[in-house]
Amino acid sequence: MAAHHPGIAEAFWRDCVVDGSMFSEWVVNVGRRDALSRLAHLFCEMAIRNERAGKGNRRAFPLAITQIDLGDATGLTSVHVNRTLRELRIQGIAAISAGTVRIDNWDRLMAVEDFDEAYMLLDGPSPRITEHA
Repeated sequence: MAAHHPGIAEAFWRDCVVDGSMFSEWVVNVGRRDALSRLAHLFCEMAIRNERAGKGNRRAFPLAITQIDLGDATGLTSVHVNRTLRELRIQGIAAISAGTVRIDNWDRLMAVEDFDEAYMLLDGPSPRITEHA
């Protein structure tokens, strides 16, 4: 089928490349980053995903998840997640409440983890929200 429909083959290949890119980023996230960086990375990625899907923006987006689930996603205990969320809130970077993540300082959130969305291999430039927006 791929030989007769190169567009389909390209779509499957692109999907595999995106999966591989994201997988390697998350291996680094769980294996090498500290707790603050892990949660910052997750929030950055989810903000961009929600923004692209039209379900929020980089200032606020839905994330109906428990601290236990956040721990599972980031390789942290729920106690460590709780402490790290408190640190993000105290630093005025981000907070999560009632299933919504609120980003108070996008630039600082990205700087915590040195986040670069290029690994997500999204089509076209993403909208950029600055601190003065």
